[in-house]
Amino acid sequence: MEKYFFLYSFILLSMPSLGQTEVCGVYRTNFPTYGMFGKTLTLNYDSSAVMKFQGDLMLDYSIGKWSFENKILTITFDSLAHPRQRYKGQSFYEVKRNRLIEILFSKERYEYLKEQVKIHNKTNKEKIKLPQTYRKFLKKFGGIKTLANFLGKQRKQYFEKIK
Repeated sequence: MEKYFFLYSFILLSMPSLGQTEVCGVYRTNFPTYGMFGKTLTLNYDSSAVMKFQGDLMLDYSIGKWSFENKILTITFDSLAHPRQRYKGQSFYEVKRNRLIEILFSKERYEYLKEQVKIHNKTNKEKIKLPQTYRKFLKKFGGIKTLANFLGKQRKQYFEKIK
């Protein structure tokens, strides 16, 4: 009976770790912006993050802390300790396989915008419409594309894991 108890408790304790994605590592953008600007993101095991921006004789580092919850990676850059760094505030990324896709518009901001549109429509008697769901909203407005070269070609940019 004790064997079954230990086996059952082992399975219960190990289940949360089986489905988690290993987030720590080094990520690089899938292509350089304008054909020359690239970013590298390093997520360390001690929850520190370093964003390296390089290209066209430029090189700088932004330092922050990261947290991971519900498949959303949040990076908070410390602009008080490092006031001259390029990235400030928070950045949000959705983790899909070995990719980090930036979330430019959170679900909370969408809900707030939806409420503001309702209030505006009531007071001004207008009919401004938003997509019905957050997913449809992201599909229509969330996929910001970046210039891949000087010829005007645009692509979606994301971070992919290299180490």
